[in-house]
Amino acid sequence: MPQKLIQPANNMTVTCSYKNSNYPKLIVNGKPMGVDHWGFDCIGASTTVWSQGYGVVLSTGFDTCYGNYAVVMYFDVEGIGNVIANYFHFSSIGVSTGQFIDKDVRLGVMGKTGTYATGIHLHTEMRKYELGQPKMLSPFATNSFKKNLDAGWLDPLSITNCKTSSPDNQVYKTTADAYINATDKTAKIIK
Repeated sequence: MPQKLIQPANNMTVTCSYKNSNYPKLIVNGKPMGVDHWGFDCIGASTTVWSQGYGVVLSTGFDTCYGNYAVVMYFDVEGIGNVIANYFHFSSIGVSTGQFIDKDVRLGVMGKTGTYATGIHLHTEMRKYELGQPKMLSPFATNSFKKNLDAGWLDPLSITNCKTSSPDNQVYKTTADAYINATDKTAKIIK
């Protein structure tokens, strides 16, 4: 049976959306970012980051640009198939390569690691996995990830649900400012 992915942080507040048009103008260290935002950024009431569903950890490590990271493949996501998620900027990682996980597994703790971190938060990128495709891809080439702009990138919020029933009792918010896309202001609620 296909699974629905839930949000990676309880009481999650989305601070920047996928491909937000204002992101390239964001000033960091006195200069505009100048690049598209290929995922979403969030903070939580707690900095704990949880698995969004059932899958396997493909890789963990440290990247100069993205900091501490975990790459997870989620199996049989509703309407898509297998999905690979890149999670960046952890202060610490709570899983290891090859580990099978479900939604109750702590992936790590949000942090500010890597040169692309603008503060303590989680950055998440997702793409549809095609058989034979390299697993370590990102829209930007780094020391750990190969650049690929045509890898089936998805808006992670379009497949992230807010699970409002116990024991998760999730809450979804946005900053509702210029870094949030209009379509991201309403969460998809699942019980």
